[in-house]
Amino acid sequence: HIEHVRRWGRRFTGDGRDVDPWEGSPLAAAGRRLGLIGIVAAVLIPLAAPGMSASFLENLISGAGFGGGAGGGRSVDLMASLQGDLNRPNPKPMLRVRTKDNRPGYLRLGVSGIITERGALPGRLDRGQPLTDGMSPDVGDADNVSVETARVSVLGLRQNRLPAYLHTTDVRVGGRDDWFSDPETSVIWSNTPTEAGLEYEMEYLNATFTAEQLRNATGLRRGHPAVRNYADVPENQVVKNLVDDLTRGETNQYDKVLAIYNHFSRKNGFTYSTRVTTGTSGSAVVDFLDNKQGYCQQYSVAMTWLLRAAGIPARVAIGFTQGAKNSRGYTITTSNAHAWVEVYFAGYGWVPFDPTPASGVNHEADLPWAPNPYEPREDDPQATPSPTSSVSPEPTSSASDRRDAGEDLSAGGSGKKEPPTRWPYWLLGGVAALALLLTPAAQRTLRRRRRLREAGGTGAGAAGRAGAGAAHRAWDELLDTLTDLKIDYMSSDTPRGVARRVTHCRPPLIESTVPQVELIAKSMERAEYSQRPLPPEELAEAVRAVTAELRANSTRPARVTATLFPPSVLRDWQSSISEATQRVYAVWQRGRDAAAQRLLRRLRAGS
Repeated sequence: HIEHVRRWGRRFTGDGRDVDPWEGSPLAAAGRRLGLIGIVAAVLIPLAAPGMSASFLENLISGAGFGGGAGGGRSVDLMASLQGDLNRPNPKPMLRVRTKDNRPGYLRLGVSGIITERGALPGRLDRGQPLTDGMSPDVGDADNVSVETARVSVLGLRQNRLPAYLHTTDVRVGGRDDWFSDPETSVIWSNTPTEAGLEYEMEYLNATFTAEQLRNATGLRRGHPAVRNYADVPENQVVKNLVDDLTRGETNQYDKVLAIYNHFSRKNGFTYSTRVTTGTSGSAVVDFLDNKQGYCQQYSVAMTWLLRAAGIPARVAIGFTQGAKNSRGYTITTSNAHAWVEVYFAGYGWVPFDPTPASGVNHEADLPWAPNPYEPREDDPQATPSPTSSVSPEPTSSASDRRDAGEDLSAGGSGKKEPPTRWPYWLLGGVAALALLLTPAAQRTLRRRRRLREAGGTGAGAAGRAGAGAAHRAWDELLDTLTDLKIDYMSSDTPRGVARRVTHCRPPLIESTVPQVELIAKSMERAEYSQRPLPPEELAEAVRAVTAELRANSTRPARVTATLFPPSVLRDWQSSISEATQRVYAVWQRGRDAAAQRLLRRLRAGS
């Protein structure tokens, strides 16, 4: 019968009113409200957790993109976080580098060696040798090689990869020996991520190549490891036709690379933008080559694809540009997040090229063998050097030179404009958040002081409340203290039963103040069941003594929780919110019922 009524019987409200079949159940409405609160909390709470940034939420929502995908193992999809970092309204400091090198170049975090129709995929990090064994970069017969040192301080970077320069030879990480280096990619990794405060020193080779050296580099045989691992690319007729047109007539690898590199220029319609238009070709690189609009991720992946289509080993490197130079070294922020291309030349190893327009690169490196086609040099009247002309190893007026001279590139359009400082808003937000966090503790403190005044028979209106009122205040304070310290008691317990729980528990919470607990319980019993309550003179001191001993015998986490986030206050807040929600829902339900009844009367009158 109960099951029949529950499923098929008519429903009634608490006041006896019949509930129409079309009305929603209050229990169902409560469930919907709780579900909505849970969803909102699940979305917002992770943003307040360490290591979860706005770009994390963007990547979670988007799920895919030019260069997205899973790498397996201990891989981290660095490409997926590039756009989120570049679009931050306020750059976050990541690293500080101290070095005497005026042109240290780019810091590498990882390498994407797999190219698909969707873009570049991150590689696995499951092989390597201990970093303490050293590293052996290959610079061959570079024109100018200097040995440099740098000291890096981690400010906000949390990665299981260690930023390092391309030709790093030795790294010493303070306090940690769990780092490994991949000899194939020169990526440094660990199972434990970096944290703020980590410092390490590295020794590296700063190598400069000339166009003539690279032009005379010998060709690579088909079985060379670089060709075997970094020359595969999906077949695409559109890309193949473009590569054939660009490299037609070129007889050496460097001129082919330069022809492809110079294709991504303003004269060919390419522009920089972090807003990427999705095409309909089904291939991310073809969409980019058609739309000609993107940021470093699109440019580096597209150039790598074209180079591989020409049979040239290439890969995408991800990391940071060299950062802003100041008196303390180079400061690197999230706005320095970048992707570029590394091309393998026989006898010289991996050589960096950066096809991204200079207007989109924050503190780009000066690469004499790869002059930026967006910035004509003063010693060359042509916007881009012809592939067969000699390339000067030292441009007379590069972006780096002008930046060293103090020119503000961000104001003119040849450097990425830094967003305005918004620290006052962050400060106000921090103060507001701190005030909100301290509100429960402040409310609990004020409540305790008021109760103790009233329990002692003092304060406004205390004369009328002496005895019974004082006993209630003292009892309420004792119960709230038990709740805050998470000491169990039953709401159905009598005052004497609560006192027995507190004084007879194991391990003991009360030893020296047993008489005071009994006094508080006896006062409450007399206030409830007797016309002659006990005098309030000793109640306040009894409450102070008992609560002090309860706190002293509780665990440290319980004391911290009771001080900062007292459960008694949070319980009252929850109850108040629930009551307010029920009142609002009741008002809404009455309004809905009234509207339904008016509509029903109109329908009946019309019929």
